[in-house]
Amino acid sequence: MELYYRNNLDTLNFYQVSETTGLTVVRNLGGKENPQSIKINSSYRKASDQADYEGGDQQSNFITGNISYSYSLVPSNTTLALSGNIYKNDAAGVKTIYWGPTLSVTKGFMEKTLRATLTASYNETSGDVASSPVLNNRLNFIYTPKGSEGSASKHNFSFGANFLRRLKGTEQQSVYSELTGMFNYTYSF
Repeated sequence: MELYYRNNLDTLNFYQVSETTGLTVVRNLGGKENPQSIKINSSYRKASDQADYEGGDQQSNFITGNISYSYSLVPSNTTLALSGNIYKNDAAGVKTIYWGPTLSVTKGFMEKTLRATLTASYNETSGDVASSPVLNNRLNFIYTPKGSEGSASKHNFSFGANFLRRLKGTEQQSVYSELTGMFNYTYSF
């Protein structure tokens, strides 16, 4: 007896079953003038592929982890955050680990209608592939004008710039830099 539905028009007969587990823990600290938080987030995903053709059955494992700390200074409308990330996968026989820290500063201006965020991340890839460290710097501005008579605004403008630099080349990809800009306008009704 066959376990899976068979469609005679589909000759691939490919199935994927995945299981996912996640955990998030948040601890808030500090007082009204300097709230702080510690957040731990992790997930595990196991994917199993089954197919009728030779070599079609594969199993993949994906693990992610993040720990972050944020410290807010309410009087100056500023938040500092530091986090560490790790992503590990074992898919199709290739093992890869991607990890690195991130530091960010967010500041509100103009009665909190303008928010600026500066973020710097360092990420490194290792495992069965050649190491390829990346430095990523982002600057974002979000402007939300006040609505009429204290209501929420229907308009939102954002601008972002991202500078990415691959610090070490590999056989597949050389050292490079890229600059990306983004502008977004949102209207809510």
